[in-house]
Amino acid sequence: MGYIDCGEGWGATRFAPATPTYDRIGSKRRFGVELEYNEIPNDYDYLEGRTVFGAKEDCSVDGGEFVSPILYADQGLEAVDEFCRLADSRGFDAGSGAGFHLHLDMTNETTDSLKRIALGYHYTHKMWMSMIPSNRREYTYSRSHSWGRSNIMPIENSAQWGNFYNRQDRYDWCNIYAYGQHRTFEIRCHEGVNDSKSVNDWVVAHARFADAMSETSVGRITRTLGNKKITELFRELRAIIKDDSISEHLKGRHRRYS
Repeated sequence: MGYIDCGEGWGATRFAPATPTYDRIGSKRRFGVELEYNEIPNDYDYLEGRTVFGAKEDCSVDGGEFVSPILYADQGLEAVDEFCRLADSRGFDAGSGAGFHLHLDMTNETTDSLKRIALGYHYTHKMWMSMIPSNRREYTYSRSHSWGRSNIMPIENSAQWGNFYNRQDRYDWCNIYAYGQHRTFEIRCHEGVNDSKSVNDWVVAHARFADAMSETSVGRITRTLGNKKITELFRELRAIIKDDSISEHLKGRHRRYS
């Protein structure tokens, strides 16, 4: 097994498709992907220059972590497809304890829309957790959040938003603390995986969900998502995603892990 030692690895390549399209992703939100592996063959450096992903050490896994540049558009999903294909061809294995972290760009959000997105994630926490293996639901590096509506709704300006996100735990499953460093929300709960459909379905679902929450009133978010059963939340998510294949994939995860 190869190991990406401190000081080894390489940086991600700048991503800039010449003619971006958005038919597949259905969102113009930018995103970033971090994929952890416990088993990495000694020739992991074969990927350098063959993918836009960079490589680095990660203390939480035995192998290492591969990190995308800022991605967007259908071509961003294709970059994930290409990386997963290359990693799989070289025998990379996520194994137990590895994770897949998704960064969702929040650069263009207002304080009010950030509040709405956070509220949406608060109300749907149990639904997202139902799609995750039980050993990751209160995992050291992906824990339940401690904030709720009463913490979010009093925020009136960017300074108060800054005070809020700076008090949060970077290891929350929905890591709002990441906003301070990256201007992202980081979804940390997914287990390690080397299947591009799993990765990209998760990307699309969250990108479209964040888009919908950004554009929906607090009242409607509360009516449709607050205090709802998981079956009801899945029905709302399906209406948001508008893609039966992705919805069935996520519902299948729920059936597998619940």
